[in-house]
Amino acid sequence: MTVAHPFALYERGLLARWQEEVVRRRIKQPVKQVFRELYLLTPAERAAGDTSRRFAGHAVNGKVAAQLLAGRGWSVHGEYDDHQATRPAGPGLTAALRCELHGYFGLGDVTTGDVRFLAGGVPVPLDSVPAVTFSEVMRDLDLVVSVAGAATSEYGSAAAANSRGQLLSALIEDLGLERVTVEGTAAVVRGSRATYRVHLTSGSIHLEPAGYLCIVPATFGGSAHQRLFLPFADEDRLTSVILSKVLLLNDDESITDPSILAQLPPAPA
Repeated sequence: MTVAHPFALYERGLLARWQEEVVRRRIKQPVKQVFRELYLLTPAERAAGDTSRRFAGHAVNGKVAAQLLAGRGWSVHGEYDDHQATRPAGPGLTAALRCELHGYFGLGDVTTGDVRFLAGGVPVPLDSVPAVTFSEVMRDLDLVVSVAGAATSEYGSAAAANSRGQLLSALIEDLGLERVTVEGTAAVVRGSRATYRVHLTSGSIHLEPAGYLCIVPATFGGSAHQRLFLPFADEDRLTSVILSKVLLLNDDESITDPSILAQLPPAPA
């Protein structure tokens, strides 16, 4: 018996059904499992052969990045090594990340480069790397770019947005949120006052056809919306804030906060 990785459920066409059932039964998993971010090999990576540049070109804080990588089993090296960060990635495989840095990893800013998987020191084709191994390595690097990035406000993890979209899709059915749909990396809420587009990477809210709604964390998000259920125990405040905004806007006729109402059209008669 082993813990099923979400790829195993995705491969069998069962992932959405498990997500819906976990939400329906209000099961809080000790780790983010069925809603875990999933990274699949892209056509560009398949065509590239043995090198992925999915997270290349990002400037990150070397000290923070080194701590995040070390916590996930990576070893960091100096600028003259063949690869500046490596970790065991399964039987006979090593994940190897190239970076641009000066001196030793952690002494200053680092620019991420390409990643390969080595067997006996030789790169192997990405399409021969086990899908779960590939996904978990990419998850590590996405975390580094998201958290340690020098311009984190400009970076939005597509995998994180997809995971939040999957959770929201399950909640839509469970809570009967007929006004809400998931469209790409945004949740569209067709409220009584306006139509809102809530971005699932940043939480920013745009009014359609034009406009911006500011709901600041200082006055919102300290506690989750009363109808929000997160089916995992992991700390994920941004997901909680984003989905709480969706639930708030779904019932926008009940909003009483003056700072929010001042930004919205008047309620229909």
